[in-house]
Amino acid sequence: MDELQNFLRKALEIQLGCSEKDLTQDELKAIALRAGLAEDDWNRICSELEAHLTRGRNFLRFKNAGDAVRELDQAEMLAPYRVDVLADCARAHQLHWEETSAPNSKERATDLYEKCLRLEPHHAEAAEGLSSLRSRGRRFGSGKGARKGILASASIAVLLLTVAGVVAWNGLTVDPPRITVTEERPLIGSETVESVPNLTKEEFADWIMAKEFSFAGMLVVKLTFEEGHVRWESAGRIWRHPYTVDSPGRVTIHRDQDFKLAVYEDLRRGSFESNRGKYFLTVSDRN
Repeated sequence: MDELQNFLRKALEIQLGCSEKDLTQDELKAIALRAGLAEDDWNRICSELEAHLTRGRNFLRFKNAGDAVRELDQAEMLAPYRVDVLADCARAHQLHWEETSAPNSKERATDLYEKCLRLEPHHAEAAEGLSSLRSRGRRFGSGKGARKGILASASIAVLLLTVAGVVAWNGLTVDPPRITVTEERPLIGSETVESVPNLTKEEFADWIMAKEFSFAGMLVVKLTFEEGHVRWESAGRIWRHPYTVDSPGRVTIHRDQDFKLAVYEDLRRGSFESNRGKYFLTVSDRN
């Protein structure tokens, strides 16, 4: 939605040009309304943001890295101009990397700490977190993986938001006060390979209709499969599209392009692939 994108661009531009203080809620609201955003939409975004923040921070407090990452990623997508949100999201990804050694989480934490310091140069927690990541990278990982993480940390990503809630990071390179859009970076490398579920094709077709799938691409998208079509929900709107179960764990959704959905062996996660890249997919029980 153009109004939302205009708001985020303006908010980021102002925040970057005034790093000694955060924009107040009233200032942000005024920017949003001037950008053409309806007040009801603004209030809805604020409510969603606080809900994700509360859940994410509680998960982080109890060192539940996986759930903290899921909630704080969405909070950060809703408020990429808030330093406190960036720092908490970075901490969650750092904790997830420390527990799992997942390179994507290390790169994400590095990007977030970098952006946090760009917005607020004196942010001690971000400096400490970034120093810890780089120190451990030098100590435990030299080689291709570590070099990739260091190179990834050099760029600052910025999320574009839509009313539904989330916009994916389009890898905006920030050089105040101008913001230039560059190519979006996929969340999952194309080399990622996972085992498929131990189900027959028919069993898998029945199983997906009992589950709900979500991912954050250019929008936050929720998918529910029904007989003959998939219900695609984003930005407060609903579409229905045909789909094909290709094999156990693999589905193609037919829209303006063919989207590839993959479910991994544990039946709790997967990936969603479009022509823009491959993204993490969350699987949950259908309400």
